[in-house]
Amino acid sequence: MVPDQQRPDESRPFSPEVEAALEAALLEPWSGGAPSVALHRALKAAAHDARQRLLRAEEMLVAFKTIEQRVSARRSGALAPSTDDRTRLIRALIDAYYKD
Repeated sequence: MVPDQQRPDESRPFSPEVEAALEAALLEPWSGGAPSVALHRALKAAAHDARQRLLRAEEMLVAFKTIEQRVSARRSGALAPSTDDRTRLIRALIDAYYKD
């Protein structure tokens, strides 16, 4: 029988360091188009962390959306990403999850 693999901390989908990096990068002014270098790095770190924590892709996306919504509530309307920008972020996160 194969032993069950346990997730590190089910109450926190991402490590505190990855969550902080995502929040900081998402708080930067949004310029549209491709994610900033900091945001791209944070998305890659989140995807790697999700795989290490044995999260399925959909669980990772829900965790990311929770963080993104929390950050968006703290931003002014002009700095918030558009729906198209959010789609790009999610696509970049999914790409990072499956590519590495």
